[in-house]
Amino acid sequence: MRHFWLPVLLWTGLIGTFYGISDWMHRDDARHEAELVAEAYLRKDMAFRRWVTRHQGVYVPPTATTPPNPYLEVPERDVTTTNGRVLTLLNPAYATRQVLEAFAESDGIRGKLTALQVTNPINTPDTWERTALHELQSGARYFSELDSIQGVSMLRYMLPVYMEAGCVGCHGNTEVPIGGLRGGFSVTMPFAPFQRRHEADRRLTAGSHSAAWLLGLGLLGLMRRRRREQYLDEVAAEQLRRQKELCSAALLDISTRAASEGERSCVESGLEAAQQITGSTVAYLHFINDDQRTIELCAWSRETLAQCEADYDRHYPLDRAGVWADCVRLKRPVIHNNYDQIVGRRGLPGGHIKLQRHLAVPVMDSIGVRMLIGVGNKPGDYVATDVEVLSGLAEGLWSTVVRVRAHSRLEANERMLREAQDIARLGSWECDLANGQLTLSDIARDLLSPAERVEGEPDAPTSLKALHAFVGSAQWDEHFRRIRAQVNERGEVDLELRYRPPRGEARMLRLRGSVLRAPDGTAQRVVGTVQDISSHSELNLLRSSTSNLSALFESTDRVVWSVDRDFRLIIANQAAQRFFALRFGKRIQPGDICLPLAQDERERWTDYYRQAQAGSSVAAELDQVASDPRWLDIRLAPAGQEGIAIIYGVDLTDRKRAELERQQAMERMQAMVDRLAERDRHNSLINRLHDLLQSCRSEAEARQVIAPLFGELFQGFDAALMLVDATDGTLHVAAHAGDPQLPPQFGLDSCWGLRRGEPHEIPPGGSPVCAHFGSAPEHGYCCQPMIVDADVVGLLSIRFPPAADESTLDNLHYLVRSTADSVKLSLSNLRLREALRQQAIHDPLTGLFNRRYLDDVLNHELVRAQRDGTPLTLAMLDIDHFKRFNDEYGHEAGDLVLAEIGRILREQLRRSDVPCRFGGEELAIVMPASSAENATERLEELAQMIGRLQLAFGGRRLPAVTLSAGVAEAPIHGADSAHLLRSADLALYQAKAQGRARIVSATAV
Repeated sequence: MRHFWLPVLLWTGLIGTFYGISDWMHRDDARHEAELVAEAYLRKDMAFRRWVTRHQGVYVPPTATTPPNPYLEVPERDVTTTNGRVLTLLNPAYATRQVLEAFAESDGIRGKLTALQVTNPINTPDTWERTALHELQSGARYFSELDSIQGVSMLRYMLPVYMEAGCVGCHGNTEVPIGGLRGGFSVTMPFAPFQRRHEADRRLTAGSHSAAWLLGLGLLGLMRRRRREQYLDEVAAEQLRRQKELCSAALLDISTRAASEGERSCVESGLEAAQQITGSTVAYLHFINDDQRTIELCAWSRETLAQCEADYDRHYPLDRAGVWADCVRLKRPVIHNNYDQIVGRRGLPGGHIKLQRHLAVPVMDSIGVRMLIGVGNKPGDYVATDVEVLSGLAEGLWSTVVRVRAHSRLEANERMLREAQDIARLGSWECDLANGQLTLSDIARDLLSPAERVEGEPDAPTSLKALHAFVGSAQWDEHFRRIRAQVNERGEVDLELRYRPPRGEARMLRLRGSVLRAPDGTAQRVVGTVQDISSHSELNLLRSSTSNLSALFESTDRVVWSVDRDFRLIIANQAAQRFFALRFGKRIQPGDICLPLAQDERERWTDYYRQAQAGSSVAAELDQVASDPRWLDIRLAPAGQEGIAIIYGVDLTDRKRAELERQQAMERMQAMVDRLAERDRHNSLINRLHDLLQSCRSEAEARQVIAPLFGELFQGFDAALMLVDATDGTLHVAAHAGDPQLPPQFGLDSCWGLRRGEPHEIPPGGSPVCAHFGSAPEHGYCCQPMIVDADVVGLLSIRFPPAADESTLDNLHYLVRSTADSVKLSLSNLRLREALRQQAIHDPLTGLFNRRYLDDVLNHELVRAQRDGTPLTLAMLDIDHFKRFNDEYGHEAGDLVLAEIGRILREQLRRSDVPCRFGGEELAIVMPASSAENATERLEELAQMIGRLQLAFGGRRLPAVTLSAGVAEAPIHGADSAHLLRSADLALYQAKAQGRARIVSATAV
C-alpha cells in the first residue's frame, strides 16, 4: 500500500499545482476580455465620429428627438433645399451622441463623449470621468475600472480623443492644439456576462484537471493491480516449485523403498505426501478395475482414518459412486470447492468423512483409468497448481506401483519356473563359446551323469570336448555342425541327440538354447535347457502316426464319418461335425445316435444307413439348409466290417453358389440392359422433342409438338405437363399421359414445388400435399417445377406407380428431370427469340412496326399482290406542325401524342394492314388488297378520330393534332418498293404544300 499511496499523493500534488498556476494566470481574463470588447465598441464609435468630422458634419431633417443644436454657432447651421425641405447640421459630437443613445436603448451599453472643457452641458464629465480624463492627460493609453451602479457590476472604460483639423470649426475656442487631448470617449457595460464566461472556463479547467487526475489514479490503480497479479503469480510459482520439490522428494523416497516395503507401503506414503503437499486433511487412493465399471477401494491417509472408518479392500460400483468419482467418468481432474452444496452428489463409501472441498485426479493408460487419487477439506479453495502437483504425484506413484507389481510377478514367475523345472526334470545349462566350458544346473548334472557313479570319475561332462566322448564321433560331428548352423543362422539351438554315459543305458536328450551376443554382434554364450525324452519316444512315434492319420483325415475338404449297426457315431472329421450341427441341429459325439431330429429325415437316413450296412453303395444330394445355405453330394458305402457304414460327401456349395451368383449376375445384367435400353429410348425421345422444339416458331406450335411425344415418354404412367398461360398467368395442361387426376388449369400457388422453386416429392401418406390434387395420391407423387432465371415456364407432375422399387423410381426421377429440363429450356429459348423478334421489328414508343420491318413486309406484300393480281396501297402520314408542338409543349407531350396515334392505328386498322413508324412524326401504312380510293376513305376516318383526341399533359390540355397523308397504289404508281415509297412521299409533300390536314393521292401529283 505504501508503494501505491505515495504516487497517488505525488500525482494529486502535481495536478493541484498545475491547476493553481493555470487559475492564477487566468484570474484577470474576464476583465481583460471585457476591456477588449469595450475598446472595440469605442473604436467603432470613434471611427463613426471621424467619418462625420471628415465631412464637416451631416445635414438631417430636424425632429423632436433631433432638434437643431443650440450650442453650434456656425454659418449655414440650418438650410432649406431647393424643394423647400428644412435641414439642420449635426456636428461630429452631436451625431455621435445620437448614435450612442440609440445603441444604449437597444443593448444596454452606454457610451459618452466628454471633456474637461465642454460646450454642451450634457457632455459634462462625472466624478469617474473627470478622474479618467486626468489619467489620460498624465499619458495613460486608456483608463478602466469596475464600478457598482445600482447594485450591478459594470465596467467603465475610456479612450482619449485628440483634436483633429475637422474639429477646429466647432471647438476652436478651446485653445487645444491639433493633436492635443480634446477629451475622452467612455463606455459603461455590464461585467456579469464576462464573469459567467470566466467562471465557466474555470469549471472547464477544473473538470479537465479532475479528469486527468482521475485518469492518472486509474492508471496507478491498474499498475497496482497488475503488480499485485504479478506478485501473486510469483508467489503461486514459488509455491508450485516448493510443492514440486516436495513431490519429487516424496516420489524418490517411495521409489527407493518400494522394492523392500511393497505396494501397500508405497500407496500409504504417497497419500501422506499428497495430503501434506496440498494442505488437505483428507486423502485417499483407489484402483479402477479393468472393466472400467468398478472401483477397488484401496487406502486412506492416517489422518482420514483417524476421523472416520471408511470401507476399503472391496469393489465399489462406479455407477453408485458420487461426484467424487467424476474424474473417472470424465477422464480428467475434477475440483469441487463447494462439495456440500452440489445437487445430486450421491453418496460416499461407507463410514467416509464428510467432504467440504474436494480434488480428484485420474491416472490413465491405454486401457483407461487405472488409478484415482483424491484429497479434500483444504482450508482454502483448490486451484490449478494443486491439480498439477497432484497429477504429477499420481503419475509417479502409479509408475512405482506398476514397477512393484511387475517385480512381484517376476519373482512369482521365477519361483514357478523353478518349481516347474523340478517337476518336469528340466535342467539348465550354459556354454561359453570361447573355451567350450559347460555350466550345469543340478537337474542337468543328474541327467548327464551315469546311473552308477565311480569315485574319481567326473559325474557329468564339464565341456563340449567331454560331451563329445559321451555322444560318439559320428553323431557328434553331425550334431556339432547343426549346432553351429543354428547359432549362426537363427541365434538359437534346438536338437535331439542320443546320449550314452560311461555306465548305464543310452538316453534321448533334447537340448534347447538361445545365443547371447556381444555389443558387436559376436556370439559369446549359449544358455538353454536339457530334458530327458527317452520315456516318450515310443509314445511320440505312436502320436506321430496318429497325428499323421488325423491330419490326413482332417486335411480333406470332404465330409467323412462312420456309424455302427445301431447308427451310433464311430468317428467324424471337423467337416462332418459342421454338417451335423447344420443338418441335424446339434453336435454329435462318438457313441451318439447319428440321425436327424425330424421324423421324415430320420426315416430317410435310416434307409440310407441300412442299404450301406447291407453292402450297397448309396448316393444322395442334399439341398440347402435354411440357417446356412449349403449343398452336399453324399456317398454311403460299407466299411468292410460287418454292420459298419462309412459316409463321405463332397461340398457342392461353392459350385452351387457360383452358379446361383452367375444366374443372379445375368439377371442383374439383363435388368441393367433393360433399364439402359429404356433410358436410351427415353433419351432418344427427349432429344427428338428438344430438336423439334428448337425448330418451332411459336409457343402454340410447340404445344402441338409436346403432346404426342409426352404421351410416348410417360407411357404407362400418370403424368401431366402444365405450361403457364401468358394471358392469365395460370397453369394449363398442355400434355398428359394416363390419368394424372389434375384440373385443366390452376394457379401457381397451388403447387409446393413452384413455391419452393425445387422438386416437391411426397411419399405415400406424406405431407404437405399440393392443392392441385383433389386428394393425396395413394402411392405418392413428384412435382418438378420448370423455372428459368426466376421465370416460371410450367410444371411436370407425375403420380408414382404402385409397388415401385428403387430402380424404377430412379429411372422415373431421371425421366422427369430430363424432360422438364429439355422442355423448359426450349420454351424459354422460344419465348426469348419471340421477344427479341418483337423488339427488333417494333417501335417501343408507339407499338407500331419499325422502318426495318416496313422494308421487309412491303417487298413481301408487293410480291403477293403481283401473284394474286390484287391492288396494294401505301400511305405515308405526317403530324402537322409537330416540331412547333414539341417546342411549345415539350417532347414528353409529343411522345404522348405519338403513343395515342399508334394505339388508334393498332386498334382501328385491319389485321392485314401493317402500320409502321417511318421516322420521327412520319408514319406509314401498308394496306394489302386495298385500292387508293378505299385507302383514302379509311384514312379520312382515322384522321377524324385523331383530330377528336383530347389529351392533357402536365396539368395542361393539349391542342388537337391533324394529319397530312400521301397515298400511292401499286402497280399504278410504282411496281417496286422504292418507286412506291417515292410516290407516296411526293403525295405527302403535296398535301403539306396544299395547306396540311388533308390526304392526297399519287394520281393527283
